[in-house]
Amino acid sequence: MVKVFPSINANIQDLSTYVKNKSLKDVDVCEILSYKDKTFLGDFLLEYENFNRNNLAIIKEFIFLHFNDEDALFLSDLIDFSAKWGIKIPARIWMSFLRKRGEDEDYVVMSTIDYMIDNNLRINSQTVRLLEEIIYDNQCSIYAQMRAAFLLFIKFSRHRDYTNVLVLCCLDDTCRHLLENLLNIYCEKISEKKRSLLFNIIKMRQPLRYFVRIPKKS
Repeated sequence: MVKVFPSINANIQDLSTYVKNKSLKDVDVCEILSYKDKTFLGDFLLEYENFNRNNLAIIKEFIFLHFNDEDALFLSDLIDFSAKWGIKIPARIWMSFLRKRGEDEDYVVMSTIDYMIDNNLRINSQTVRLLEEIIYDNQCSIYAQMRAAFLLFIKFSRHRDYTNVLVLCCLDDTCRHLLENLLNIYCEKISEKKRSLLFNIIKMRQPLRYFVRIPKKS
């Protein structure tokens, strides 16, 4: 079979340029999904904008076959793709992603929380426990902890504890910028009162004068 795309050694810019204004046939999608370079494949899935319904059905099947992939960065790309294109991930699967721990696994946790926010998923008591475990688990990065606190903050009216977590995270400049980005992206999902509070948190420079650290749960 004659290859219709650049070689597997091509970079993502080459492939994106090649198909920029082209619709992909099903056979084309299958060929791309056969590439072994997961970084290349993940980048393409997130960069290409012209998938049609048939393309997405093929990719959805591929994604569901790779939810146990050991490459955490690739798995996070698949979750991001699902969020972007509205692919429904069963609750038992995305909840299992929230339990992952480890350096690269942190990307899976963060992508899963973004997926939950993007899809406005209902939060039950079990999900609250999983998100709070992320907040209190030192294996999780401050960026995952911020996302977990942010999701709980926008979902519940009793948000003082989650507000404290966001304030403490914002001691880190990168986290402050992240919170600002989250506020901009999900502005419509946040009440006016909470938007104002988040804006004030972002402006703070000495937040520990006003908030106290919440104790780690036993």
